[in-house]
Amino acid sequence: MTQIQESDVINLANLARISLTPEEVVKFTKDLQSIVGFIDVVNNTEVSDELLKQDGFAPIDKTRDDIEVKTDYMTPQDIIKAAPNHQDNAVKVKKIIGGDDN
Repeated sequence: MTQIQESDVINLANLARISLTPEEVVKFTKDLQSIVGFIDVVNNTEVSDELLKQDGFAPIDKTRDDIEVKTDYMTPQDIIKAAPNHQDNAVKVKKIIGGDDN
């Protein structure tokens, strides 16, 4: 199992530009050691093929067919053309915030 040293935590804090008190260094060293220990447990766990084939474990590749649905929606270009005032492929609206009426 990999051992996390206080010097590792200090170096990591320096890289992250985080200042830690000596108490925080001790606390985070223990916390990181627990995390690394758990990762080692997970990495060393044997998983049988039968377990992976059980419901909920095996990857399921469910897909659906892409079906084009015809709608009566206007296209963006139709909306722009239908607007009373448009410019540069956009609908122009009256400014309502501020003092300028453009």
